[in-house]
Amino acid sequence: MTNDLRAYSGRRFFLLTALPIFFTVAALCLGAYLFLQWSVRTIDSASVARQEERVAAVMGRLRTEIAHDQESVTAWDDAVVALPDPERADWVDLNLGIWLHDYFSHDASYIVAPDDEPIYAAIDGRRISPSHYELIRASAAPLVGRLRAEMKRGSPAASDTKMLSPGASDFGFDHGHPALISVKPIVSYTGKIFQTPGSEYLHIAVRRLDGDFFPRLAAINRVDDLSFSTIRPALPELAFYPILANDGTTIGYVIWRPFRPGTEVLHSIAPVIAGIFAALFSAVAGALLLWHARNRASGLQEARIHHLVHHDVLTDLPNRSEFHTRLDQVLADPTSQEGALLYLDLDHLKAFNAGRGHRAGDAVVRETGRRIAEVAANRATVCRLDGDEFGLIATGIGAAAIDALCDEILAAFRAPIALGDDPVFVGISIGVARFPEHGVESSELFRKADVALHQAKDDGRGRAATFNAALGEMLLKRAELEQDLRVALRDFSGISVHYQPIFRATDRKLVAAEALARWQHPVHGWISPARFIPIAESSNLIKRLGAHVLRVACRAAAEWQLDSIAVNVSVIQLRDPAFVATVRAALEDEGLPPERLELEITESTWVEDTGQCAANLVELREIGVCIALDDFGTGYSTFGRLQDSRGVDRIKIDQSFVKGSGEAKGDKAIVRAIVDLARAKGIRTTAEGVETPESAEFLTRIGCDELQGYLFARPMPHDEAAAMIRASAPMVIPE
Repeated sequence: MTNDLRAYSGRRFFLLTALPIFFTVAALCLGAYLFLQWSVRTIDSASVARQEERVAAVMGRLRTEIAHDQESVTAWDDAVVALPDPERADWVDLNLGIWLHDYFSHDASYIVAPDDEPIYAAIDGRRISPSHYELIRASAAPLVGRLRAEMKRGSPAASDTKMLSPGASDFGFDHGHPALISVKPIVSYTGKIFQTPGSEYLHIAVRRLDGDFFPRLAAINRVDDLSFSTIRPALPELAFYPILANDGTTIGYVIWRPFRPGTEVLHSIAPVIAGIFAALFSAVAGALLLWHARNRASGLQEARIHHLVHHDVLTDLPNRSEFHTRLDQVLADPTSQEGALLYLDLDHLKAFNAGRGHRAGDAVVRETGRRIAEVAANRATVCRLDGDEFGLIATGIGAAAIDALCDEILAAFRAPIALGDDPVFVGISIGVARFPEHGVESSELFRKADVALHQAKDDGRGRAATFNAALGEMLLKRAELEQDLRVALRDFSGISVHYQPIFRATDRKLVAAEALARWQHPVHGWISPARFIPIAESSNLIKRLGAHVLRVACRAAAEWQLDSIAVNVSVIQLRDPAFVATVRAALEDEGLPPERLELEITESTWVEDTGQCAANLVELREIGVCIALDDFGTGYSTFGRLQDSRGVDRIKIDQSFVKGSGEAKGDKAIVRAIVDLARAKGIRTTAEGVETPESAEFLTRIGCDELQGYLFARPMPHDEAAAMIRASAPMVIPE
């Protein structure tokens, strides 16, 4: 009977447990395989689409790039003077032919006289007979005619706001080679040389699209097997993009072998997948045989679950819930001695994540937790509260020991965090609330530690602050000041705009001004912007304040003979979908051309290169507004980000570097590097905080474009600024 029962039990297990599990696993494997196939096709399609977009963007940029290349020599007074002079043929050859070939890799250059006949030709950097122009006349003549007609209409403007002069370009053929042909007028950059509209010499640049052009382009843009063909490819594994002339004619195709990541991965892991499926079935069989072992292991599993519930996954430190539990236990223990709650926060981690990615940010957070735990070992309980926030519970130590612990933590973050080969310096701020001195209830201690943390950040970050009665009073005063500011912004009573002039470095001429918000409180008098601007930002009043300053500044600039007016913009304003409309309305209502308005943003705003901020910056530049990067040199990834500088017109070098530029220290090298890099990128530079003649002389010598600081002028009311602008003349600063 026992054997029958055992046989029956085995059969029952096989029929009711094993078979359903095996069929379920088989169905899941089949579903997983079908889902994998679908995912591969989806990923491949998305990848090919992105590559097509990248190739389209590259071809679209070619017209602009070749025109920008030409303008390095065509918008030049010396070229206007040299062309009619036969004795300067070598100069023309060197600067309008050889230069464009050697520096920008243009394949051919031609110059036609006002009668549209060629006077100069160069191919592959060598001067040849102008008669070779006949080989491209059919392609170039329509462009020459169109540009000539546009120039004759008088004072044409370049369609691209970055261009100095108009131009015409098209895809065509040069000596049988497919090529991009661009025509630009040779004009005076300064405007001091009069030229009869339509009578300018024209420069024709040719960039061939065959040969090594596309292989080099493929290396730059990370596209495999990029090439040119006059025939549309028939192979399905190849992708193509048609090159269209202005009249819609297809002159050829850009062809490449697209990267299909899904297929590549599937091919590489197919044997692994097969092995996984086999191993899965084997594992299921083994799991069924070892069912009882899993039951014995359930105790270990429960312990792991308990750990995960009470610990942070990223750092393996106790989490916020566990932190509050332990803090409540400490405070409720009648035998507990004195101690402290430390509230720690990484400085600017959000900006770092935006610039370097969340994976790098996670690495920074992990290393932060490790360093804090190492310093606080055996002295405090370390927890990760949220994001970039950490908490410490220290017991049995007095005020002096707590201060020493804070100093050790701060010292631990003076060493860089290594992210691969790229070291990163990360600051941390600490707020301290001691118990029982500051309270014995967890929420009260936490609130006071938070107040102290904000004080540490307001004091400059990278430091510790301990709660005291003055901080509590300061918090109350801040709330009162916020209410007073809210009242002032109803009718802008006491709110005014002051202006700090900006001077051209070369001749000290006043050329621009920066608009600055000022507030005269009816009781407390002038309130520092360092106090009321953060309050305006935290209370969302900055939108109304910023819009008022913008409109007043535009009104003043429309009256003054200045190149531009600069207005500071908060990241909160830039995140507002209605901000661009606010700027448009101010410009239109006050009659100020967009190109005379310069909006100053911070580095943390600049690195926030996705979302509404980025969209607003793109739209502002499209309408002609200039963008300046304020306090340059104080944020994350500054120099690396500057390599992609398409969204910035000006750099304002932070005064912390400028004030040291007159001394023999590293600041001089930093300032010089910023100026050199900006010049290489075609970005203008303004130095803030210039206070000594030595600093002004050094900045002028290294090529800084404009200077601003107390050496020249302090911020002043409208009437004083207007008087200075009317009387502006080149300044001489005494030695």
